[in-house]
Formats: sequence, C-alpha cells, structure tokens
Amino acid sequence: MRGALAAASWLVAMSMAAFAPMAVASEPGVFCLDRAELTAKRKNASPLAQQYIYSETSTMGPMIAGYERTLVAAERGDKDAQRRIGGFWAACVIDGDGMSAQKQATAATYLSAAAKRGDTQAMRYLALFHVLGSGVPADYTEAYRHLAASGYPKDAVAQKAAKLKLTQASPAEQEAMFAFVEVLPMLLQQRLEPLAEEIVHDEAMGRLLSARIVVNTCPNRAQIQQADEGIDQDALLPQLQALMQRLPSAGLPCSADNGQPNGILIPFSIKRR
Repeated sequence: MRGALAAASWLVAMSMAAFAPMAVASEPGVFCLDRAELTAKRKNASPLAQQYIYSETSTMGPMIAGYERTLVAAERGDKDAQRRIGGFWAACVIDGDGMSAQKQATAATYLSAAAKRGDTQAMRYLALFHVLGSGVPADYTEAYRHLAASGYPKDAVAQKAAKLKLTQASPAEQEAMFAFVEVLPMLLQQRLEPLAEEIVHDEAMGRLLSARIVVNTCPNRAQIQQADEGIDQDALLPQLQALMQRLPSAGLPCSADNGQPNGILIPFSIKRR
C-alpha cells in the first residue's frame, strides 16, 4: 500500500521544516480498510490473490494478519494499537485512498488521544487533517497549534512570514499560512506521484523530472511556472487546481506586504517508472 510507506517520508519532511486522481478518490489499499472491509475483500479475492496475497505462506499474508490483529486491538481500546491504526489511515488520507468520513473521524480520534500523550507524529498528522478537513473541521488555527506543539522552533512563523513577505499580515494569518505552506508540498508530491503515467510522456519514462508551481490564495489556485520537457502541462494543471480547491482559503492572507497577490513558489519532482 502506498499510504503506509508514504507515512515515514512525510514525517521526515514535516519534522524538517510533502485523492489517485485528486478529484476522485482511488480504491483503498488493504491497509486502509476497516475489519468489515478487509473481511469482504479477502472473501471476494480471486484464487490467485488468496494464494499470493492472503495466504500465511505469502509475503503479504502475515502482514495483513498482523494489521487485522491491530484493528481488533484498537477497537478494544488498546492505545498503542489505536495510534498505529491512526497512522496507517492518516497515510491513506494523504494519498487520497478512498477513506470514508467515518474512518477519517476514527483516525482523528485515535491520533488526538496519541497527541495528548505527547506523540509528535500524531500532532503532525492532525495538522494535516485540519488543513484538509478530514475527520475534523478544516481549521488552519488548529493545524498550526498541532504543528507548534510538535516541536517547531518558536521563531518559525516569523521566519516564514519574512521569507514570504507577509510581515504585515496578522499573527493568525501568518500562522495559517505557515500551516498551509508546510502541508502543501507534501500533498503535492504524494498525490501527483501515482498520476505519473498521465502526467509524464512516454519518452520521459524513467527520468526524474522537475517542475515549479506558483500558488496564490483568495481563492487558492496554482500556475505552472516551469516544467521539464516530458511533463504534460495540460494534464498536470487540472490536478493542481483540484488540489487547490480541496484546501480552504478561509484564514489565509490574500496579499503580500506590497499589496500584490501572494505568490508561493513550490518545487517538486515526478518520475514515471
């Protein structure tokens, strides 16, 4: 599952400071399922899948069995199991893996409990949930609160405001923009990666390509500033706009200190394998 593997890379990126198609969520991976969904998926699997995915002698079988045991323990109130499931499902939310509203809310509940116990990774996941409005209300103030509690330097907001030329924005707007800018690159990278086949031309397969976009607020929108040859900009732009529409504008500053619209430069890379 993409989500489980993506979680670690996101947490590294967040501690240092990244919906399949974004407009339509993909079918959830195995480790994004609740117990009822997992039981149904296993029951309806083909004989080949039963042998090579769900069998105890397969590579995936023991992992799936362990995941299912963790689901059971989480339902029974085991706090460590709940934290683990919250992390799994948060990674699924990051990747846009078709998470229901109920599962998003459950993940948020599990992560909130872990955050109250001082789990900084859970705090960063909750920040993302509040930016996306996944399982909790979309709220940049709450997103920033969780980021700040997770260990960001006290002057991180002021430094970001100076870099973005937002020193005249209100403290609340500066904090909102900080949360927005911290979460957006991760979402951009994780959600475009599965779409590489649509975005990267055949002749560029296997090459790491780079692009830069400029993001504006009020309303949120994106423009492609530069893209390597091999990137289909006509295919990329609608995906960018879909992500921008997913993120709320409320609370973000609309213009820089000079009165011009915000222009946030975000680089990213993409590779079609």
